[in-house]
Amino acid sequence: MALPEPLVRLRRAVGGDIFALMVACTTVHVAMLVAINGLHSSTVATVYDRWLALSWDALLSGRLWTLLTYPLLHDLDGISHLLFNLLGLYFFAPQFFRTAGRRGFWRLAASAAIAGGLLQLVWHLLVGHSHILVGISAVTMALLTVFALANPTAEVYLFFAIRVPARYLVPIVVALDVLGALSGSDVAVFGHLGGVAVGFLAAAGWKWQVARLRLLALLGKLPKRAPFEVIDGGRTKPSSRDKTN
Repeated sequence: MALPEPLVRLRRAVGGDIFALMVACTTVHVAMLVAINGLHSSTVATVYDRWLALSWDALLSGRLWTLLTYPLLHDLDGISHLLFNLLGLYFFAPQFFRTAGRRGFWRLAASAAIAGGLLQLVWHLLVGHSHILVGISAVTMALLTVFALANPTAEVYLFFAIRVPARYLVPIVVALDVLGALSGSDVAVFGHLGGVAVGFLAAAGWKWQVARLRLLALLGKLPKRAPFEVIDGGRTKPSSRDKTN
């Protein structure tokens, strides 16, 4: 059966892989909404909580696949959680896919999901929470981070109204996450930070040393006699001192 024209245009705009991921998240969310909130199926609710969502109980019981299935689930209290993540994929995933290719994209997606999930579970352990974790936010945060590092001066409309340079996006989003958590929301702050870390590493070509130097450069803590400066893509170029010598 042919896709409706709006979906054909969406697939053409974002590419087949990203479109498939967006469709998978949407389909799973709608199915769970209907089965759990509409039909009140306890069986599907158990599948959602125990077999697809991420938790310490799932991992300790050997359900390691939940590290990769939890991003397909979203908050069943509405569609805002899913909608914002889909928008993140729409705006930030295509450019990264064109640069990194299929393998690079799925490597980032899997790495961000695993890193964000584990970091959030560590936080749960420290504070004594037994919550389940759902949502693809760690992946969208990784993509946002890569975009901001690659296009720091690009102007982005925050909340479709406030125009800000891309380099400020990550600090603003993380600050809003922290404020939301302090106000009692269930936002997975550390899951998002795990995504940011993976995005930072991906932007450095998956090289830990380059990522470390770039972080030090951003913090203004590079040694004064550093033999090179770190630029986008993990490449290096001589410093002005080297040139004059």
